Formats: sequence, structure tokens, C-alpha cells
Amino acid sequence: MMDHYGFLSQADSQLGDEYVANGYIVGSIEDHSSFVGIQKEIATYAASILDLEIDVAASAFLNNIHTKLDSTELNTFRLKVMERIHSDLSFNAQYFALAQQLLYSIVGNELVMQKRINLSIQLPDDQSSLLPIHADTWSGDSPFEAVLWVPLVDCFNSKSMFILPPSKMPEVDQFFLAEGGNLN
Repeated sequence: MMDHYGFLSQADSQLGDEYVANGYIVGSIEDHSSFVGIQKEIATYAASILDLEIDVAASAFLNNIHTKLDSTELNTFRLKVMERIHSDLSFNAQYFALAQQLLYSIVGNELVMQKRINLSIQLPDDQSSLLPIHADTWSGDSPFEAVLWVPLVDCFNSKSMFILPPSKMPEVDQFFLAEGGNLN
């Protein structure tokens, strides 16, 4: 990353180069207690909404929540969990603590955070809960934003997400424009 004034450490410069080259950075949780707190809060909210008791660790509960839901209930459930998240005044601070230094390294410390954190849930083997390809900029968000994706469950194989390499974005953008902004 070009640092004309010598403000960046070598580590920050390398992170910036990685972010620009790949379009993402996979980092470690910086504040483990905030992560555990977020998992516990979301598990508690989910259990309450589903009228269940949590008899295992929050991570185990969330990893198996798909056995308590079906796809017809998914969006209503997701919106109810998000409503609880948004009513918790400490949630955004806990979320930011997960990657504060990483975000400062790649975008600086003059940050704005969206008011409402989003929650995405995909059930195993459920084609109806898959999200189509998208870029936040297609819906009017700034191309200068950084998105912090925090998996609350163990992610592997199809229980994960795909990030398109930046070199492929011009081709997808052209397709998106040719389809009139509709990829569904």
C-alpha cells in the first residue's frame, strides 16, 4: 500500500496490500470475550424466540439451530433476532471490538458504522435460503465501505460463503448492468 508520509507500519502496509489484492482479509478475532458474548446473546435471543431452553454451549446451540427451524420460518426468525440485536445498545460496540485494529489498519480510524447490523442465515440443503450474487454497491452503498463478516457457527464446505476475486468484478458488473440490475 502506498504510504507517502511514513504513517503506516510495515504490518499495516502489508495488510493494505493484501486487502487491495484480494478484496478481503481473513483475520483473527481481536476481542474473544466480545465474540463469546455475541454468540451467547444471539443464542439466547434465538432460544427465546423459538421457546427453547439452551442446554449446551451457545456455539453448539447455534451450530445446530437448523434442526429447530424450517425454511418457511427462517426470514421471520431472522428479523426477530435482528430486532433484539438492534435493541441492545452494547451490541455494536461488542461487534466493532471483534476487528477494531484490523479495520483501523486497512481503512483508518475515521469510521462510520451502519446503525443496524445485518444477520444472514442459510440452512443446510435449503435452496430457498441461498443469497444470489450481490455487491452492496449495486444497491447504492459506498464502494469505499469495508464489510465485517463474523461467522457465529463453524464454517466449512457449503456452510460458508464465496467471495469473488476483485479481478472478476468487472465481468460480473457488466453482466449485472446488462441484466438491468437483476441477477435473480
